[in-house]
Amino acid sequence: TYHYQKGDGNDVINDSSGNDVLMLKDINASEVSISKENNDAVITVNPTGETIRLSNQFLFSVINTIIFANEEQWSEENITEYASWIRGTEANDTLSGSTGDDHLEGGKGDDILDGSFGDDTYHYQKGDGNDVIDDFSGNNSLILEDVNASEVSVSKNGYDAVITIDSTGETITLGDQFLLGGAISSVIFADEIQWSEDNITEYAWIRGTDSDDTLSGSISDDHLEGGKGDDTLRGSSGNDTYHYHKGDGNDVINDSSGSNILILEDINVDEVSVSKDGYDAVITIDSTGETITLDYQFLFGAVSSITFADGVQWTKENIVEHASLIKGTDSADVLAGTSSVDRIEGGEGNDSLSGLGGNDVFVFKENFGQDTISDFQQGDIIEFTDNTFDSYAEVLAAIADDGSNTTITLDAENSIVLDNVLAAELQSDDFRFV
Repeated sequence: TYHYQKGDGNDVINDSSGNDVLMLKDINASEVSISKENNDAVITVNPTGETIRLSNQFLFSVINTIIFANEEQWSEENITEYASWIRGTEANDTLSGSTGDDHLEGGKGDDILDGSFGDDTYHYQKGDGNDVIDDFSGNNSLILEDVNASEVSVSKNGYDAVITIDSTGETITLGDQFLLGGAISSVIFADEIQWSEDNITEYAWIRGTDSDDTLSGSISDDHLEGGKGDDTLRGSSGNDTYHYHKGDGNDVINDSSGSNILILEDINVDEVSVSKDGYDAVITIDSTGETITLDYQFLFGAVSSITFADGVQWTKENIVEHASLIKGTDSADVLAGTSSVDRIEGGEGNDSLSGLGGNDVFVFKENFGQDTISDFQQGDIIEFTDNTFDSYAEVLAAIADDGSNTTITLDAENSIVLDNVLAAELQSDDFRFV
């Protein structure tokens, strides 16, 4: 039996046989902490800082029972359980675990924690600095003692997951989380919410800064958000999701594989226009002038769909359709298409329109004026919307031949002349009503 009381200094107990007891005469269990150093258990008397080292406790079971002043007792199993905590200092520490199940707590400072083998538990609380967890084996947990799930954001940096405490800016980096099967299997928050490995992957976006960034994804499904600045985003392989808000600058999306999505978080469909620049599609936010360029959209299909804030979704085909728009002003315009498929909208004013080949769509909205289409042909479509015609029957009632031409009259201010087209040549599939 070994006896110890406060003031006895820093003692070492070395005993490899028998059923041995340590009696702490004037010390309660609540007054001590215990840690593991290699095969030693180190009991610290917190009020005095004195230590009792049980040499090779985890090799020979130096002490079988600890009895405290308040008659609480710890068994060998309790000693092992409580000593599995590996604690850092207030400086920058590098802590390593054992082959067993360890608890690691870096404390203050920017620490590197490696639990090694076993199912390890990492403990973190606000103020513990910027820590890195490197662990390649076991079913490991991260417990955020005083941090709720709503207080963090997660980003992806290469193969690492970076958890940021939003209120403090501190970070916990999970080294190679997306390479070696997950440094951490679960994250447990103060509000008892738990994240699985799949949740970590889902929430771990690749985020840019307020500067001009180039962000690259991985071989898996990534979320990329450039933030402010003029950014270049490359999702690489996988089915990637790109996020954009007003104020995010002039971004470029370069992605040639997967089924990728662009989400315009706070932008409705009627707030954008789309144009074609070579093989690129250029989306312009009309209110800000900012652009999102979809590199080689018309060659590789950088983006498969666009989702707007109002719930409208565009497919690849919709992007092609809207990117071919040739739009006039409120004055009298002369607009000509290309040899490809075009959407031609004269707007207000008395306009002269020609498709110049391809299956073109001529768009007429409210107050379109007195327009002329010079080369309407089979395969072209006249599209009516916004308080114009609602059905083919209404159009038929408004059609009249004028020599070799056909005139469609909405009212005294709005009409369409089709040069060298007779009314009898028109069919219902020449018209679309939106």
